[in-house]
Amino acid sequence: MATTRRQFLAVLGSLAGAPAVEGALQALGLQSAHPPPPFTPVPTENARGRKVLVLGGGLAGMASAYELLKLGYDVTVLEAQDRPGGRCFSVRRGTRVTDVDGETQVCEFDAGQYYNCGPARIPGHAVTLDYCRELGVPVEVMVNRNPAAYVVTTKGPLAGRRLRQKEVEGDQDGYIAELLSKAVSAKKLDTELDETDRANLLDYLRSLGWLEKDRHYRGNFHTRGFASQPGAADEIGEVGAILSRTGVFGHDLGFRFFYAFDVNQAPAMMQVVGGTDGIAHAFARKLGKRLHLSSPVREIAQDGAGVRVRYGASDNLREARAEFAVCALPFTTLRNVTSDFPTEVKAAIAGVYYEAAGKIGLQFGRRFWEEDDRIYGGMSWTDQTITQIMYPSAGLLAPKGVLVGYYAYQKEAAALQAMRHAKRLETALTEGELLHPGYRKHLQSAFSVAWGKMPWLLGSWAEWGEDDAPRPAGYALLCRPMGRVHFAGDALSWNPGWMHGALASARHTVLAIHARASAERVPAQAH
Repeated sequence: MATTRRQFLAVLGSLAGAPAVEGALQALGLQSAHPPPPFTPVPTENARGRKVLVLGGGLAGMASAYELLKLGYDVTVLEAQDRPGGRCFSVRRGTRVTDVDGETQVCEFDAGQYYNCGPARIPGHAVTLDYCRELGVPVEVMVNRNPAAYVVTTKGPLAGRRLRQKEVEGDQDGYIAELLSKAVSAKKLDTELDETDRANLLDYLRSLGWLEKDRHYRGNFHTRGFASQPGAADEIGEVGAILSRTGVFGHDLGFRFFYAFDVNQAPAMMQVVGGTDGIAHAFARKLGKRLHLSSPVREIAQDGAGVRVRYGASDNLREARAEFAVCALPFTTLRNVTSDFPTEVKAAIAGVYYEAAGKIGLQFGRRFWEEDDRIYGGMSWTDQTITQIMYPSAGLLAPKGVLVGYYAYQKEAAALQAMRHAKRLETALTEGELLHPGYRKHLQSAFSVAWGKMPWLLGSWAEWGEDDAPRPAGYALLCRPMGRVHFAGDALSWNPGWMHGALASARHTVLAIHARASAERVPAQAH
């Protein structure tokens, strides 16, 4: 039975992951890229001065307000927390959080130390960078994937071994390249891969695995690095023994190596200098007094005059009115707000599932991961509860540093979220010892965040199922306006959990409101 190019690439991807597919696409001349579309709405006289309430001061809410202001609207933003940004949140000295269980943490990091407990990385294609440029927010390179970092599994033939990712990746690529090279050479694929295709793929597979002339993989420093580094004179370096094929394919961490080639990932990405919340504060400066903090929304209603919102402390409610509203509250919070939304809309809001996720920031008195292990940025992976350790890309070679002792999601995050901070910290230190022996002796301070317990957020990102699967009916319903209320947020994008998902949703909402306002008759009281 013939195998098409598409089928071949699917098989290659299932075995070797995205890096191999990317290389094969380039070998076949099929790789392409598409820039994001421009955003150039034009102010209209009909829209000038129209009142809009924005509910929620996260990135989606503030970006909506910012773009509407540029178009001449009269905008007010109501945010429940005493800071802007929502999950765009960086923890530094003095940060204070009391979770829904009543446990309070106060950050005691040294001045200048921080970590991003929410979003941290920005893809090169993301509209996030356009806003950083426009708002004057400085960015720097973030090392997202580092083959010098470790992988430790507790199961299978490699259990308990602290291996460099480059060792495992190199041997895995070598074995895969050997197997596929033999198949291509023996013409066991199909006639639809012509001789040119076959020659290009063979060249690629030989380079992928550094195969020898007989198309066998035997390991070398190109693929897996040195066990002892080469030096001067006769110090030629030593290449370690390759791992068994059963070993490199017998653990369940392989997909971790390839995540950095996902559409929203890359080996090198961007980050905001000094903390991701620099974006939130830049938006807040642009909004000025239009942004009202410590103003939780309690009730949303609509009548013939537009939208009415009651907000503030439950014993001292205030009221605001506008012709339109952008509701950028997380659905986890919105489901607890009194509203006159139709029953099916309330059901859709209640049905949005938010994934568990959390991080812990650990300040160490010595950057042992740099000094002892020569790891500069990136992350180490493990099949333990902590999932991964993320190393800072800023402050390289400084005496101290803050690393992310875990970034967990799904069942691992749910387990950590059920713990109090002290137990989360103990879990991070105990499991971290497998990756860095002597880990805990350098610890100076720690601060953990479980998004499901963060007031006014109560979750991380909306989980709609498989990325390429059709979204449920509730998604389409919430993407439409409910009267004069338009919803916005990363949950209503195809990039939930990403800042550019929130910003794209904001732009979509702004365009929808602007089209309506520009086409409608201007109410007499509007100017």
